[in-house]
Amino acid sequence: MKILISMTLFIAISLTLHAQESAASATAAIDTNTSTHNLVGGFAGPVFKYVSHNGESGAMLGGHAAIVLKDRYGFGVGSYGLTSDLKETDENGNEYNLYTGSLGLELHYLPNANRLMHWMGTLYVARAEVQINPKDVNSGLKSKSDPYFLLSPSVHFELNVTPVLMVNAGIGYHMAIGVDDGLSVSGKDMSGLTISASLAIGWF
Repeated sequence: MKILISMTLFIAISLTLHAQESAASATAAIDTNTSTHNLVGGFAGPVFKYVSHNGESGAMLGGHAAIVLKDRYGFGVGSYGLTSDLKETDENGNEYNLYTGSLGLELHYLPNANRLMHWMGTLYVARAEVQINPKDVNSGLKSKSDPYFLLSPSVHFELNVTPVLMVNAGIGYHMAIGVDDGLSVSGKDMSGLTISASLAIGWF
């Protein structure tokens, strides 16, 4: 995940340099509904998510980057992980710390990306992994982990603050598929509502 976030930051810096050149004569925070559509654009930036897993709420932090074609279709990657472990108790009363993270592809649909305010639909398809570690390291209990498939549709509302900066807020749902029945958590436990906020740097 650290490698992907580093790559995301590198892409974001590259996009910023490109955007500053292309937006040198542009005005900030205007509705560009009548402007020329970009054939190719792109963005990258950090993402904060508030998620519900196993009956508890937690914060996720990550990053994503995407190429946008014709101000409408976006194709990119994203990686996210819990910022702190969640608590888990098995059927015997043993306490564990739960962590999950994911890496996958993001598909975006932005029908009016060149407008000051617009909406975006996103589908995140990823390989995720859940890890359960005993809270008491001297308990003799073993750590457990299991990969699973994550499908997360979401809808977002965006504001083009400047020609190179966009803010985003969205709501979605994590659907965890294929969590091992041998763990003390299930796919249902790992599924839940998500609320997100992000900044995107690039050209739109």
